[in-house]
Amino acid sequence: MNITPKARVAIVVALATVLLTGCSAAAPGTEATSAPTATAGQPTPNSAHGDFTDRATKGQIGATVIKVLTPRSFVVGPNAFEQKQNKLSGELTVQIRADSDLVTPAQGACGYDETLAFVTQYFTTNPENAYVLAGDFASDEYYQDLIRAGFAYIPNNEGILKNVQADAQDAKTGLWTTCPGFGA
Repeated sequence: MNITPKARVAIVVALATVLLTGCSAAAPGTEATSAPTATAGQPTPNSAHGDFTDRATKGQIGATVIKVLTPRSFVVGPNAFEQKQNKLSGELTVQIRADSDLVTPAQGACGYDETLAFVTQYFTTNPENAYVLAGDFASDEYYQDLIRAGFAYIPNNEGILKNVQADAQDAKTGLWTTCPGFGA
């Protein structure tokens, strides 16, 4: 088969175009995201480092928040202790358990942008205030601080966070003031 140099260039350009188009993160006309997403209960590994992924999906492991995707979804890696002590590396996209009672505004709802800004700042300041438990994101302090700031609530709260939520609501903190119907 005799292919001219001009034809070779055209073939290479066509193949490159097909490959690049096929590898795009989103279909034409849709919004692309810069990070992988996961459905609740199914963490998504972002690298080939299986140790962190395996341990994070089977037990409890200390984590560092690398990126906040939504107030309920995060890219995490092993915290400093796990990196040093257990030689773990890698990243994982995890979410707060789907059956969690913690309620945050949905994307597009009143207060979503403010909540996302709060969460992003929170984990910029406290990146290791997290862990992964059986593949789900967890943080004892984050939930309490999010409720205290008025960016989340727990309906019919009779648990340990009842007083924190009542104080935020009484003080009209965060979304308790700016979003009518928040917590209703």
